[in-house]
Amino acid sequence: MLKFFRRIRFDLMEKNKTGKYFKYAIGEIVLVVIGILIALSINTWNQNQINIRKEIHALKGLKGDLINLVERLEQWEEFNRTGERLVMKILNYNGVNINKPAMDSVFSSMLFVNVLDKGGGPLEAMISTGKLELIRDHNIREKLSKWPDMLEDIHTNDLSVRDLVWREIIPYLAEYGIPEFYCEKPEIYCTIDEPISNAYLNILKDNKFKALMNIRLTGFRTIALDYGSKAFQAREILNLINNYLTNETKE
Repeated sequence: MLKFFRRIRFDLMEKNKTGKYFKYAIGEIVLVVIGILIALSINTWNQNQINIRKEIHALKGLKGDLINLVERLEQWEEFNRTGERLVMKILNYNGVNINKPAMDSVFSSMLFVNVLDKGGGPLEAMISTGKLELIRDHNIREKLSKWPDMLEDIHTNDLSVRDLVWREIIPYLAEYGIPEFYCEKPEIYCTIDEPISNAYLNILKDNKFKALMNIRLTGFRTIALDYGSKAFQAREILNLINNYLTNETKE
C-alpha cells in the first residue's frame, strides 16, 4: 500500500503536476489522520468496555460487603437498644420488678461494649487503589467515598463508650462486688426466686451510680441511633447499586 502511494507521488512529480501533487499529499495526510482517529476510537471503546466490566465486577463485590455491613450495623443497633432497656430497668427498680438472675444479666450485659471493625473489604481496597473512579454513577461514587469516614465515626464513638465503661463504671461497680454471677453458695447458679443481694440494693441507692447509669443510658441511645442511621444509609447505597446493575444488564 505504501509503495502504491509512493508510485503515485513519483508519477505526479515526474509529470510536473505540482498542484495535483500537493492536493494528493493533503488527501493522503487526511486519510492518515482519519485512520489514526479510527484506531484511537477503537482503542478507547475497547478500554471503556474493559473498565465497564471492572466496574460491574467491583460493584458486585461491594454488594456482598454492604449486605454484611448492614447485618452487623442492625445487630449492634439492636444490642444497644436492648442495653438502653436494661439500664432503664435498673433506674426504674421499685424493689420487686427485678430478681437476682435478671439483675446479674442486666449488669453483665451493660458492661459489654462492641467496637465496630471498620477496616478491610472491597470498598477500602477500591479507595486505596484509586479504583473508585471506575464507578460512573456520580451519586453512588460520592456516597461510597464518604463511607469510610462514617464508619470511623462509629468506631470512635464505640471507643469512647468503652473507655467510659472500663475507666469509670467497671472500677466503681467492682468496689461493690458487682456484677454477681453466683449465689452466696459457691458454684450454684441463682434461681429465679433468689432475692437481690445487699450489694445490689446498696448500689441502687447511690447517687453516683445513678449518674453513671444515666451516662451509660445516653451512650446506648446515641450509639443505637448512630448504628441505625448508618444501616439506613448503607441500605440506600445497596439499593442504588442494585438498580444500577439492573439497568446495566438490560443495555
